[in-house]
Amino acid sequence: MGDFNASLAIQEFTSGSSRSTLPMREFKECGDQLCMTDVNRTGLQFTWNQRPNSTSGILKKINRIMANDFFLQDYPDAFAIFQPFRNSDHSPSILRLPKAVGSKRKPFCFSNHVAFHEDFLNVVDTGWRSEVEGHKMYKIVKKLRMLKKPLRKLMWAKGNLHERVQNIRKDLDDIQYQLDKNPHSKDIRVKESETLKLFDEAVLDEERFLKQKSKIEWLRVGDSNSSYFHKFVQGKKHRSKINNIVDHGGNVHQGVDVPNIFVDHYIQVLGNASTCNNITDPQNLFSNRLPPDIAQIMIRPVDTSEVKDVVFNFGVDKSPGPDGYSAAIFKHAWDIIGDEVVEAIKDFFSNGQFLKEINHTTISLLPKIQVPSKVNDFRPIYCCNVIYKIISRIITNRIRDGLKYIVSDNQSAFIPGRRISDNILLTQDLMKNYHLDRGIPICAFKVDI
Repeated sequence: MGDFNASLAIQEFTSGSSRSTLPMREFKECGDQLCMTDVNRTGLQFTWNQRPNSTSGILKKINRIMANDFFLQDYPDAFAIFQPFRNSDHSPSILRLPKAVGSKRKPFCFSNHVAFHEDFLNVVDTGWRSEVEGHKMYKIVKKLRMLKKPLRKLMWAKGNLHERVQNIRKDLDDIQYQLDKNPHSKDIRVKESETLKLFDEAVLDEERFLKQKSKIEWLRVGDSNSSYFHKFVQGKKHRSKINNIVDHGGNVHQGVDVPNIFVDHYIQVLGNASTCNNITDPQNLFSNRLPPDIAQIMIRPVDTSEVKDVVFNFGVDKSPGPDGYSAAIFKHAWDIIGDEVVEAIKDFFSNGQFLKEINHTTISLLPKIQVPSKVNDFRPIYCCNVIYKIISRIITNRIRDGLKYIVSDNQSAFIPGRRISDNILLTQDLMKNYHLDRGIPICAFKVDI
């Protein structure tokens, strides 16, 4: 920690060259070799002021607090505070190491690698045969809840995936040393073959687990990605912690007080009921109407193929909803649970009854800026249950097909077949020769409505 006299990226200074300099590249290479990253931070983004007493000085981030993977594992709640400059041209840097809070029981979260376990389908089939009385959607919620315990056992049976790969790799090395001394031993060759198979399965399980955690979809699963995924997950886990927050009154809160600030904020934003005036004449409110044949297509009954297509178009590595399940379990066990899922979806579209457990949503907070400090610096992302996503996707697909009949032709975005770049090309074509001082006087207005 301290003054490194160089920045890591061009976004870390307010003016100057738009290209990375040699000190920046060397600093980045050094940090990558040492596996160093910035500790989760709050306060000022720029930590050095070229002219503290002037209004024209360049601001840069050259004071940092960095740590490697081992430090972040030992001190996961560590965070840095960069305070105002005051009498110095450097921001005071403070590293906080909060005392470890007792670990809480983690909620159930389905790991996609379990779907490839040899006993997975048998466990799901046994749990799905349980007799449950009630509404069709309630049956699915109840059975998914009953499956959590046996699925947890499957996950625990694998143990620590990272340690499992290391142990099998060590066993494989020992076997190959034996084979080097006894190259004609059939028993050692059979043992090597079996261990290689176990090693490949363990590596794939680790890759699937880390890929789901890291949310990286542009890398293929492979042994070479294990270390990258692992480092990315560690960094993401550390950056996701919110250790310090400033409320609307300017008061700073840390530790256990932080969640209460967010809860109070969203209760005010989302929890207050408001009255709405009824539309007196809805028929005259909209000039564009759907053609009758298109309207009938939009309200057609839901069939099995439509539900199945929606489910199998979901990404399996997306964040789960409050029930902890991703789309992976619905895809891999569709032959077992698919019929009841389709019936529950059809039942919703016929009677409009929506189970409260399905309508629950988890709010995840993502920072909008590099150094968030206030509640409004975080963007809420809503994680919904898979059944909720299926229903909303079906409605979305049907509305999307009819939008082009309602939305005006000059609205060029969000409609299939239209691009927002068309407006740019049209404007360029219309503005030709506007700069010439001859011909009929012309004028252009840029209006921001």
